[in-house]
Amino acid sequence: MDDLAIAQRGVAEAEAAVEEARRNVTKAKKALDDWTEKNPSYTGEEPAYKTRVAALDEREAALTKSEATLDKRVSYRLGLIGAAMDIDESANMSDFWNSLSSVAPVDNCLTFDPAPTFCAEIPKQFFIRKCYPRMFQLIWEKALYGINSMEERGTSGFAITGNPGIGKSVFLFYVMWRAVLRRQITLISQYLNSPATWYLTDALPNGPSAVGAITVVVAPPARKHYKQFLKYTKTTRLFYLPVWDLEELLAARAMYELSPAIVEERFNLIGGIARFVFEKPNLIHRTIKEALGGLNIDKFRNMVGGYLSEEDEISYLIIHFVISDDYHVDSLQFASKYIVEGLSSRRGSLFESLSHRQLSNEGRFLIRSLDNTAASVDSILG
Repeated sequence: MDDLAIAQRGVAEAEAAVEEARRNVTKAKKALDDWTEKNPSYTGEEPAYKTRVAALDEREAALTKSEATLDKRVSYRLGLIGAAMDIDESANMSDFWNSLSSVAPVDNCLTFDPAPTFCAEIPKQFFIRKCYPRMFQLIWEKALYGINSMEERGTSGFAITGNPGIGKSVFLFYVMWRAVLRRQITLISQYLNSPATWYLTDALPNGPSAVGAITVVVAPPARKHYKQFLKYTKTTRLFYLPVWDLEELLAARAMYELSPAIVEERFNLIGGIARFVFEKPNLIHRTIKEALGGLNIDKFRNMVGGYLSEEDEISYLIIHFVISDDYHVDSLQFASKYIVEGLSSRRGSLFESLSHRQLSNEGRFLIRSLDNTAASVDSILG
């Protein structure tokens, strides 16, 4: 067996280990959820609870280790077939790229050292959300290994959206790190037509162009940001990243030196919008008030199709996408009970707006008095 065949077998074994580790994480998480549901009055100090949390932590650590092993084996296999990586000539850029391959997560956080100075958008440190590895693997499999459906084989374009402030742009830096570990990234524009290049971008004024590179674009939820990109033949369907859950926020709080109580308090106001929980807590109440004040029936309809205007996108901060396991939108939900209570004061105007819409469409309707449920139709009509 030659070196390439051995390397390919090593990749297959590492992929199987990742899948097994991911199943174990799912199993441990379900065991924890089942236990907490059966024991609603539990405390974090109870031995049974701590045992399940420890099991989950252990399995998540095993998953991270398996992913690192897979990246190394993929990198070795690609090295045998001549995969290239191009480095910018600037000293800081070169130091940064050379250091990336040795960066390892600590407590699910990645820290870039040296910190890049060539791009202000690159965070020095960020939290690896649990959806990041799954989304990366989905993109990797579709882009490089193909899938069963012949119609989608060769997919190289991926558009990702979701509620504002949840880490869509940060996901690009996670992809960058994983791609560097696999020796799969180039930075020079002349390589954009090479299928071995990864082109990572957020929404451009006219959308990313059709190129041969594996393109990952993250964009706000308004459809105008990715409409043209989705028309390219090698672009797959639109993916959505979920908002953060409380478990993720609590796991990342150490980066911001926040107590669990403060994180939970902010989560109970704005839900899983990390930008507000961690970076802009002073704007939470004003943002909620502004978003509730501009909410109407038409906006509910437009949110589903991504047709909100840019000035109305604040609504996405209080109404969140519910995302399925394959990163589709299942439904919409309000960010918190606090927001639902705030909306209750506007239920009259929302009902009036809906009524006008229904009446303008003509037809036959049932009517009743909102003040006197016993009133007859004749008395209502006068």
